[in-house]
Amino acid sequence: MTLTCAALPGAVGQRWNQIPTTCHMATCYRLYEAEFGTPLTTMNAYLDAFPNPTGVIASMIPHGQRLTRPGHGAAQLRPHSVLIFVRNEQALHSCIAINATTIGGYNQTGWFTSAGVDHGYSTHQTADIDWTGPHSVDGNGYAAELYQVDEMVARAAARASGQRVPT
Repeated sequence: MTLTCAALPGAVGQRWNQIPTTCHMATCYRLYEAEFGTPLTTMNAYLDAFPNPTGVIASMIPHGQRLTRPGHGAAQLRPHSVLIFVRNEQALHSCIAINATTIGGYNQTGWFTSAGVDHGYSTHQTADIDWTGPHSVDGNGYAAELYQVDEMVARAAARASGQRVPT
C-alpha cells in the first residue's frame, strides 16, 4: 500500500479516538496504514504502536535529505515522502508529500504562507513553503530546516515502532 494523506477517518474536532490530532500523530497513523496495509482503529491500538510519535518522526531525520530553496519556481518533492521541519535536531512538524507540489497534513497552522487548520487537516502547495534562506524556512515562527524522507525509510521507522498489526 502506498503512503497517502487525507483527513483521518473518524476524526472529530481536534481529536481522533480521544487522541489529539497532532501532525506527528497523523503522519505515524498514515505510515502504519501504508506499511501494514490496515488502519489503526482504536486509541489503544494507536498508543501500543506509537507511544512516542515524536520520537518516531525524529528517528527519520538522519535518513532524510535537507531541502534547498529552489533557484526558480516551487520545490519539487518525491511523492509519498515525509517532510519534517527540523530545528536543533528536533522534529517540530511533519507532513506528507501527496505529489510533487502538494503537501498534506494535520495541525499546519503557521507552517506555510497559506492558512492551515489547528489540529485539522489541510493541504498546501510547495510554493507556500516560507523559505527564509538557502536551507532555512520559517516554521511557525521558528527558523527551521526542511527534510524530506523517502517513503520506504519512513515506513521502516513505523514498522520499528509499530512492530505488528494489533489483533
